Amino acid sequence: IDQPNPQDYYGISKYKAENMIIKLCKKSTLNYTIVRPPLVYGPNVKGNFGLIIKAVKLGLPLPTLNLKSKRSLISIYNLIDFLIFTLKNKKTDNKIILVADKEDISISELIFKVSENLRSKSKLFSIQFPVPLFILEWVFRFVGREDFICKLLMPLRIDKNEIKRKYLWKAKYSLTESLKRTLNEENF
Repeated sequence: IDQPNPQDYYGISKYKAENMIIKLCKKSTLNYTIVRPPLVYGPNVKGNFGLIIKAVKLGLPLPTLNLKSKRSLISIYNLIDFLIFTLKNKKTDNKIILVADKEDISISELIFKVSENLRSKSKLFSIQFPVPLFILEWVFRFVGREDFICKLLMPLRIDKNEIKRKYLWKAKYSLTESLKRTLNEENF
């Protein structure tokens, strides 16, 4: 596991909570399992993932064609499956575990898949166009959103082999299945 390096208040508060849980459990007979998922998606998802779905539904042209860096995500369906797995598996006791879907995906690919899945529900669909990454980076800096540089332009991947090897768990649902299910259960 990489050394934690939270960059915002949300990440810092999560990291402090993890440390408090570990400290409290070590003073007692309780076990803990800390699960660190990447971005979680599912029906009615909020945040950046929700914004992508809304933009595609509206048919907005998006400057995302060059966003090719792969990132790990996890569907709520796989996350629930993993949490149930940890409750039944003593090997996960007193561990910090990173968990993600089997496949990594770029933002450009994600937008394409969302568009593909929503085509039957909407006559509109998003067209992606290329914008050089340095221009996107400049725009994010200009509007004071340097945090988007890492979130959108850099690869953010989790090694899924470790969880498969150490705990014998693998994601039950593919990204394609999870995304289709997410968009079918979405409240339009």
